[in-house]
Amino acid sequence: MEWHSITGRECAQRLGTDVKNGLSDKAAADRLAKYGKNRLDQKRRTVSYANFYHSLPTSWC
Repeated sequence: MEWHSITGRECAQRLGTDVKNGLSDKAAADRLAKYGKNRLDQKRRTVSYANFYHSLPTSWC
């Protein structure tokens, strides 16, 4: 599915929601139970100088 090529209304229709009202409380609770919370995994952020340091040959460090 190429989501970027369809309209917002068509996307909402395919996802089973309403553009103006969103999901009902029951539909939201059902999806939360089925898919879990909408969260991204938190990765430890590496600062740029650390990336540079780790890219140096071992003999230099």
